[in-house]
Order: sequence, then structure tokens, then C-alpha cells
Amino acid sequence: MRRPLHLLLLAAWLPLALPAQSPPAVPASLEELRQSFHQRVRLASGSLNDYYEKALASLETSLAALGDYEQARAVKARRADLAALSASAPASSPGLPLLVEKARLTGSVLATSDSLQGWRTSSCTAEWILPRFTPGLYQVQLSYLMAPRKPTPPSSGTAPARVLDAPLEQVPFLFRESSLLASAARNSLPLALEMTAASEFKLVTLTGSIELTRAPVVLQLVCKAACPQNEIIIREIRLVPMPAAAATTAADAAAVPVLPLLEELKQLQAAQAGKIAEAQKPVIETYQRSLAALSAPLPEVAEAIAQEQQRVRKLLEGKAAKRLSGLRLDNFEEVSEARFVPDPGNTGDTFLIEHQGQQQRVRLAWISCAPLDPAEQRPMKLVLDRFGISAAAAPALARDAQEFTALYLEGRPLRLLLRQDRNDRDATPALLFIEDIGLFQNVLVDHGLAVVDHPAGKERNALESALLAGLQEREAKARQQNPAPGGWGLRPPP
Repeated sequence: MRRPLHLLLLAAWLPLALPAQSPPAVPASLEELRQSFHQRVRLASGSLNDYYEKALASLETSLAALGDYEQARAVKARRADLAALSASAPASSPGLPLLVEKARLTGSVLATSDSLQGWRTSSCTAEWILPRFTPGLYQVQLSYLMAPRKPTPPSSGTAPARVLDAPLEQVPFLFRESSLLASAARNSLPLALEMTAASEFKLVTLTGSIELTRAPVVLQLVCKAACPQNEIIIREIRLVPMPAAAATTAADAAAVPVLPLLEELKQLQAAQAGKIAEAQKPVIETYQRSLAALSAPLPEVAEAIAQEQQRVRKLLEGKAAKRLSGLRLDNFEEVSEARFVPDPGNTGDTFLIEHQGQQQRVRLAWISCAPLDPAEQRPMKLVLDRFGISAAAAPALARDAQEFTALYLEGRPLRLLLRQDRNDRDATPALLFIEDIGLFQNVLVDHGLAVVDHPAGKERNALESALLAGLQEREAKARQQNPAPGGWGLRPPP
């Protein structure tokens, strides 16, 4: 049955006459929540995507070698899709969030589902390791709440609580990059938290910007004052990329040359050090000749004389054992500005370094990681017994430690203390220190990638004893963490 012409014309005219219905506007809060969710998913899946992409690349090469070009093209297309997915980002991204659950905490600070609480001492620190990001300039934003801490009512039958100091009106914090790289000196932003209204979070953007150049990067939020009577809650910490115009201006400002006075001070220090070395040289040479003239009827005396001669030679070469934080470590030689050298033989605790054009293999003293070679029976037994894991779990743990050490150290200037009276001919025992972090052995133990290998039988000075005690305390703390890190998380349930 045909419709009349006037009905057909009416049906065609109505959509043009009626106003177009626009889709409902998305609330700004919902859009920000959606973008934050996408960003968190991208961060959480980044490593998995990397492994998947490498597996696809290997599969594509194998298929092409077998002549199965159709399947190879399909795998290549899947890789392209994965790369496009990884590169895509929300149109107005809220920035790079520093997730609470990924923070490594020290001091009294604690993590809840969405915030960091318990900032009460100057030792409180939250630290994040970012394995991936887009290089550039970033501003730092966070939300916080600060109020007087509610007093704890005394229990019945106890004396009234002692009157404590009043809460601080301002609490200084510092957000910084923890690194020895030259650019890290500029990546330090101060922040002063002030009292806020009850249950009302305040959003702040730190003055200035940080420049992130290469991954991985370690970022820290540090409380700089004791504030036991303040209740401080921090959440929604994020790095916000700066617009191109603002980034150019900030980069130009950061390129201001070093003050001439600092350069003059360095020159004066170098000249003074040269004069002192020149004045000491005749005295040291005379002492060296006296040592050579000594007779040694007993092997113990001969060994002591040989060690003293070695120490004097180091003095002449300008390589005397130096002091660390004002205390001396016996039989250690300090090496600064060394570099980690990628090598297939590197493990979590043993690796190549380069210093002044020469390479040598060092082994981190006082700890043991799971060895890649099962034939290394002593460290393997120590790691299996301490972690309480099976031999089948050791290879994966060894690879994790190997990758973590390479990722953490590559590209950093390294400062090491090398033991001089060593017995291991293959690798030199070493203590490795990183600025603003401290002993690198601590980092491996904190992440459950190494156990303490306490040297037996030798007397040690106060500083060595303190470093060893600190390692043992960190191991005990890592063992009790929930969720347990690294090898502690591989233990079978009781």
C-alpha cells in the first residue's frame, strides 16, 4: 500500500524542523574520575604490555623465518594495535598519579585506601619509583587536610595525660627527585602545609616545576619537621605536564649558569688540596723507606707490614681511604663517579662498574641475592633457607633482583667503598651508597630481593656495626610486611 505524497513530505520535513537533541553533558567530576581510572590502568598494565610486545616481536620473527608470512603480518598488526593503545591518552589527562599503594614508606606514615596519614616526625618519607613516563616538565599537585590531633582520653584509673606542645600552624615538606644526576639538584620543591577547616581537603600546586628526563626516576615526599600534635592526611598526589609555552619559559629559567663564586670556591679547594699533597709527599716517602727496611721474622708481622705498605702507596696515589659522614671504615677505599656497566654476567648483587676508564666486577657486601647459577651452593642455600622457599622459585627471584639492580643503577653516578683486604679474586666486596637514599644494600633488602649475609668472626668498628644492624632490622621489617615483598611473598602458607 502506497503512502500519500503529503505524508512522505511531512516525514522528511519533521527531522529538519525539530531542534537537534544534544547528548547530556558529562559532569566534570565524573570525567576527572574516568580519566584518573584510565591513567591508573595504563600505569598498572605498563610492564605487562612491555612483556607482551616483546613476546609478539619474537613470535613475528619466528613466523617470518618459517615462511608463514600471513601469520607474521597478523602478529605485526597486533603489535601496532598494542603500540597505539599504549600511546593513547585521555584528551585532558589529569596527570601522572603517584599511587598510594605503590609508595614505599618510612617513619610513622601509614597508607590507607586513598591517602597517606601519620606524618608526625621528620623521618617520615613516601617514595615512588616511576619506571615509565613522558620526559618533560611537570608541576606537582596534592590535596591535604591538616588539623590538631585529637587527644587520646586517659583510661580509667590512670593519671591524667601530660599536657603536650601545641600543634604547628605550618609544617614544612619537600618534594624531590632522589638521584645523583645533575638535573636532580633542581628537582626539589618546598611546600608548607597550613591548618585547614575540619574534614575539608585543600588542593595545592607546588611553586615551580620538576624536569624528568630519563626512566626510572625515584621521587620522594619528605616531612621536614616533627609535628606530633598535627593530624596530616595527604592524597591525590600527581604530576601534571606543563603546557609547551610554560615549559619553555621554565626551561630557560633553569638554564641560568652557576654562580661564579661557586666555581671560584671549587678552584680554591683544588689548589689547597694540591698544596697539602705536595707537602705530605716527602714525609710519606720517608715512612715508606722505613717500612721497607723492617724485617719480619713472623708471617703475621710480614702481613701487617705489607698491608701498611699498601696503604702508604694509596696515600702517594691520592687514593687513601676516606671518611664517610665523619667516621672511617677500615680497609675500604672510596670510589666516586663510577658507572654501572650492562653485562650478561651481572646479577642482583654482583656486577661490572667502570671508573676512570677501567672496569672491575664488584659484589655487594653483607647481602646475598638468589644466584642465577644453581651451582653457587652457598648463596643458594642461604637464600632458600632464609626466605623459606623452594628451589623452583629461585630462578624467577634471581631474575627479578638482576633486573631491579640494572634498572636502579644504570645511568647513575655511583659511590662505592671497596674492601682492600679481599679474598675473593673474582669480585671486589663493596658498599654502595646513593645520595639521599643511603646504602643500596638496604634497598634490595627492603624489596625482598636479598637477605643479610652477616660476615662472621671479625671485630668491626661502630659504623660498620651500625650498618649491619640496620640491614638486619630492615630484613626483619620486610619479613613482617603485608603484603610481603619479593622472596618473603613466595613462602608457602603455614
